[in-house]
Amino acid sequence: MKKIRIICNLIIVFCVILGIFLNYQSPNHSKSILLYYTIQSNILLALICLIFSIYDLTKKHTANFLYLIKYIFTIAIAITGVAFNLFLAPQQIEYYGFAKTYSLASTLLHVVTPILGLISYLLFDKTPLKKKIDLYGLIVPLGYFALIIGLSTIKNVYLFRNLDGTPTKFPLFLPRLHQQRLVHSIQQHI
Repeated sequence: MKKIRIICNLIIVFCVILGIFLNYQSPNHSKSILLYYTIQSNILLALICLIFSIYDLTKKHTANFLYLIKYIFTIAIAITGVAFNLFLAPQQIEYYGFAKTYSLASTLLHVVTPILGLISYLLFDKTPLKKKIDLYGLIVPLGYFALIIGLSTIKNVYLFRNLDGTPTKFPLFLPRLHQQRLVHSIQQHI
């Protein structure tokens, strides 16, 4: 089982490195690419997967706090996958088309890595964690939200771009969540 976990974790590391590299190579990449939640959650997951692989390869005992960190980063990457595929992708497909929305870089960072991250955690990490860890999963998203609100408010910085390329202070779906197809569809049925 450890060999499969090592392979899965190293595939995650490879997918993250390749996805970020391809994303950075695209002509439309943002100078503030490291401030995107997608990039941050992918990097965090890749780092903890690399650490787990090193522990497994050296046959060292994996400390309990590393399982907590992996749980936190797995929740972060799961949020990336869900938010992109349910909220952002439908809007981007309409604007850019399917091929550009699900480019290789985007697919690696928004689909492959979240799925592999969940598989790695759920199947291969026999976690010794207590059951009352659910709220720890909110550390990364809330920390990110505070960072973005802080930078946008205090420094008056426009870190993101709308679909049409105009600058905006907030990630694409936050200020317009009520306009998203999924949310709109749910509201119509209530």
